[in-house]
Amino acid sequence: MPIDLYVSFGYNTYLLFKKPNKEQQTQISDFQKQLGELETKLEKKVTIEASSIASLSVSSNLINLPQYIATKTGESIVSFDRNTNKVEDNVLIANQNILASQYFKGNQAVIYNGERLFLWNFGNSTTGTGFNTSVPAEQNWAGLQLYPTNNRVYLIDKATKQVISFAVSDREISKPVISVNAEELSGAIDMTLDGNIFVLTNQNVLKYQSGKPVSFEFPNLATKLSGSGAIYTDGTTTNLYILDSGNKRIIVTDKRGALIQTIYSPQLTNPIDFIVDEKNKIILVLNDTSLLKISY
Repeated sequence: MPIDLYVSFGYNTYLLFKKPNKEQQTQISDFQKQLGELETKLEKKVTIEASSIASLSVSSNLINLPQYIATKTGESIVSFDRNTNKVEDNVLIANQNILASQYFKGNQAVIYNGERLFLWNFGNSTTGTGFNTSVPAEQNWAGLQLYPTNNRVYLIDKATKQVISFAVSDREISKPVISVNAEELSGAIDMTLDGNIFVLTNQNVLKYQSGKPVSFEFPNLATKLSGSGAIYTDGTTTNLYILDSGNKRIIVTDKRGALIQTIYSPQLTNPIDFIVDEKNKIILVLNDTSLLKISY
C-alpha cells in the first residue's frame, strides 16, 4: 500500500511522494487496465491452456523424429513414442552429444555435436566419424535446418557471419557451400527455411532469398524479443512461428512479417524448444522437462 514519503534536511522536512487518494487510485487502476487492453490488441494476444503429454529430461533441444520426440542428457535419450504415447529410456542411442538435429529420411537424421555434423542412423545406433570442414564451433553456431528439396542441411557460423549448407546423402555429409554472407548474422539465435532463409536475432527476424536480404517487416510489439528462443517454418507451412523463450510466448506471423497472433499459456514457465504441426494446429513445447501440447 503506497504511503506518504518525507525526507528531512537539517531543520526542513520535504514531501517527496504523496499517497494517491481514492479517486486517483481508481484513475491509475483504470489507466493500467486500458494499457493492458491496448497491449492485448496490439500483440493480438491469446491465452491457451496447455496439457502435459510426457516427462522427458533436461535438455536444450528436442529431437524430432517421425515416431519419437526425445531429449538427450548425458549418455541417455528419453523418448516419447507418438504411436503408443509411452515414454521410454534408451530406445534411441547415439554416441555423440546432440545440440541440434534434423530428420533426413528412413532411419537417418543429421546431428550437430558442437564440432561436427554426423549422419545418425537411429535404427542401428551408428553415427560414423562425422564431418567438420567449415562446421562452426559450439560458441559460434546457431540453428540447424534441413531443406529436403535439395538435400542440404544449413547452419549459421556467427564468427564468419555466414549461413553454410552441406550436402546430405545416404552415406555422408559433404560439400560445404556459403549460402549467405551478412554482418547481421553475428547476432543470430536460430534459423529456419522454406526456400527463403529466416534468421531469428535478439531484435527481429531477417529474411534472405538467393543469398540476398529481402524485406521482412517484423511486427512492432509492446514487449521486445527476449534474445532467446527458436524459429520454425518449412515449405508446407503457411506461417512463421517464433518461440520467444524469455517472454514465455509464441509469436505467429505470416512470411512477410504481419502479426497473426501471440500465444501465451500459464503452463509456459520455462519454454526451451518447440515443434509446430500447423496442419493439425498443434504446438509441442519442451518446458523444463515437460512436453506440453498447445492446440491453437
